[in-house]
Amino acid sequence: SRHVTELYYLPTYDQEQGSTRGNMLVLQHYFLEVLRIPKDVFERIMFFVLGDRLTTARDRAAQDQRALDRSEYRADHLSSIAVTSGLMHQCLNFIENVGKNYWGDSGDLISLTDLKNVLPNREEINLRKFDFYAWLRFLDVILRSLIVRASMVSLNLSTITALAKCKLKDFDAFQQLCTTIADTFLLPPVDRLEAEGIRKMRGNTISGNAVLLTHDLMTLREMRHAIKHGHPSRVRRMLKYWAPMFYAGGSYNYAHETMELLHNIIHDWPTQTAEILEAGMIFNTRGEADTVVTVLTHTSDNPYSAVTHTFLAPPSWFAVKWRP
Repeated sequence: SRHVTELYYLPTYDQEQGSTRGNMLVLQHYFLEVLRIPKDVFERIMFFVLGDRLTTARDRAAQDQRALDRSEYRADHLSSIAVTSGLMHQCLNFIENVGKNYWGDSGDLISLTDLKNVLPNREEINLRKFDFYAWLRFLDVILRSLIVRASMVSLNLSTITALAKCKLKDFDAFQQLCTTIADTFLLPPVDRLEAEGIRKMRGNTISGNAVLLTHDLMTLREMRHAIKHGHPSRVRRMLKYWAPMFYAGGSYNYAHETMELLHNIIHDWPTQTAEILEAGMIFNTRGEADTVVTVLTHTSDNPYSAVTHTFLAPPSWFAVKWRP
């Protein structure tokens, strides 16, 4: 049977988290007051907290504030607590990069703006406020359409009806079709496209080419597939792939955080610690196949987590099961 992750919900804490100091107070409250971990435990055990990029950045900034604390206990200046990255925010940042780079305008022959206007019920797709799941569905539809179009071109078919009626001889023929699509429409780099004269379309988008868009969207699909099936090694591979793409897209904070995370997992942290923390970014509360989610995604979606922020939540939802 598959491993089922146990969840224990903590009581909410009315403390602003818009500053470095606010984040530190929240950590101190939960570790020392709610969980009541003795201070001397922090002298010999390192604790890791999963957070988004902003939390990680504030953790860096908190170094100066910690230095002012003269306490003899490591717990008082949080030197035994480290923050690890949340995969949901990595995916969200990649989606933002795709949106900003491929959005385009009326000067482009084709752009995400045109595709958004063609598809129904896409009013929530915009660059001002990113709806995570709306963008996921939107980009998935575009990727599927690109693959369908690539199949039609590879098979010399002119209509969707012809593609639906097309029957390949055997599985080997299907594999050959997939190889052709990957080599021709998915993997060619920019310099190859330019050398062969394929990348000629002029426009105002930074990357106005269907092949480049297919490639980028396929990396997002690979990451989401790795998360869904619970494959930490594939997640790590995609983080390696995304780190320079974050930097190229102008998301320097995410690029630096991703590189630091990879350095910690591969070089810095002890092997057993790295394996636990890497696997801890994703978890499965249902014990079923293909139901693995990122921690931050589950917390955002879970109705109990949302209800605990209201005054109507029963005390049983606030119970903390702590085993020394």
